[in-house]
Amino acid sequence: MITRLWMGLRRPGTSAAEFRAHWRTVHAGLGAQLPGLRRYVQNHPVQADGLPPWPWFDGCSELDFDDLAAMRSSFASKAMREADADEARFADPVRFALAITERRVLIDQGPGAGAVRLLTFLRANPARGRQALLRAFQGPYAEVVAAAGPLRHEQLVVLPEAHGVEAAPACDAVDTIWFPSLDGAHAWLASPACAEAALHLAGWAFGTERALVDPVTVVGAG
Repeated sequence: MITRLWMGLRRPGTSAAEFRAHWRTVHAGLGAQLPGLRRYVQNHPVQADGLPPWPWFDGCSELDFDDLAAMRSSFASKAMREADADEARFADPVRFALAITERRVLIDQGPGAGAVRLLTFLRANPARGRQALLRAFQGPYAEVVAAAGPLRHEQLVVLPEAHGVEAAPACDAVDTIWFPSLDGAHAWLASPACAEAALHLAGWAFGTERALVDPVTVVGAG
């Protein structure tokens, strides 16, 4: 399964509330019409009482396709041209980021309604290389996360060659951990286990962005 992530910001003059409302209704309806689309999830940043991590985008979408050929065919469609035209009405056309990835589901206990998701975007230390980061990410880091018993744990590994003429990938991997509530997510971020997991990535990753999000499934299973 190929997952394309888009991390976008609202257009200047558009409020965060206006962005969310248009994205969740009008744009979601257009995106749902893409041919070959297997799954479409909108990740809406959440905050509680000013607690970190601060969102660095107004919205992060996930589009799943069977393979790269299906994704490229879909993006050449009339439905995609209509979605792109609509995106220009509410999203900044310059300040956005992309990542085309391959998804690995490591744990799935069925997050259920109300679950909160922690997204962590990782960039490899150029002095150590991408493969060194992925070995730590898929090995000892994943083992520590598994021991904490999350509702779901997914790892999305970027496919640099899949970007072609699109914007270069914004990161090398994306970690997604699901919790039953916002309090559970903040408890994990403050826990010794989270610090231990981060230590396994130290030196291999150089550049990390995090966001707590409310995942809204538009197409496919949650």
